[in-house]
Amino acid sequence: MKKKIVSIIGAGLLTYSIAAPQAYAESNSLQTDLNYQKIRQQISHPCKPAFDPFKRVQIPGFSKTSAITKSDTDYDVEDEPNDYENNANRISFNRMMLGNLPYYDFDVYALKVTKPGLVLVGGMTESPNIDLIHALFTKDMGNDPSKFKYLGLERDESAGITVMAYRVYKPGTYFIYVADADNQYGYDNNTPEDIYGIMAFWEDITPPAAPKVKKVDDNDKSVKGTAEAGSTVTVKAGSKTLGSSKANSKGAFSVTIKPQKYKTTLTVTAKDKAGNVSKKATVRVAKH
Repeated sequence: MKKKIVSIIGAGLLTYSIAAPQAYAESNSLQTDLNYQKIRQQISHPCKPAFDPFKRVQIPGFSKTSAITKSDTDYDVEDEPNDYENNANRISFNRMMLGNLPYYDFDVYALKVTKPGLVLVGGMTESPNIDLIHALFTKDMGNDPSKFKYLGLERDESAGITVMAYRVYKPGTYFIYVADADNQYGYDNNTPEDIYGIMAFWEDITPPAAPKVKKVDDNDKSVKGTAEAGSTVTVKAGSKTLGSSKANSKGAFSVTIKPQKYKTTLTVTAKDKAGNVSKKATVRVAKH
């Protein structure tokens, strides 16, 4: 797994400082403690072994060694106050957000999800003074199961990276909460040079519908039908691939094959641009 990780944090990160207004730190309160508790409850289990989010993320490394300001185009910088959902900063997919976490500070980011799919949220820091925790929620720090499901997390401790994985069922605005876990226990050793980065990714994980296949007889040299537009349609007889072609903008496809024997069962699948494969459609070769 480690070989597939693209390093998020560059060697010069500890020399950065954020030239932005001083963060608005919240006082210790019941609400602050509840926020910590909700984040910890969500991040309590890892991803299943078969699901490795590090294989899915391509995160750029830091390369600059000067102070980061809001004029930089490679990253966004948090704009305090952003401690609550009603003043959350907007965060975009595939764009790094940088921030500080002074004593009892929570940073909240609003993420607009336009389609159902897989949402990955990567959090990273090189600072030994930040015990970074982060999580995605629905409104009011909710975990509405009709809108999304937490799949788990994966960590690369040596790089200071944690990736959280979520399956989002409904489009809408979701909120990323970010905190320094050691603040909860009375530690306040963060400086302006102690920064973190948050980056969100979206992936299409919805497979196409099974292709609709027209009748095939033992004299035909092609398999025709309809599938998701732009998908790659593959025809097999058992484990042998007979041919493949791309469905056009209207979903029509025609896969060239050699004539098959009467009663041979053909399976037809569609694969979209994201690599999701449909269920198999089957057709039995008829007599011409």
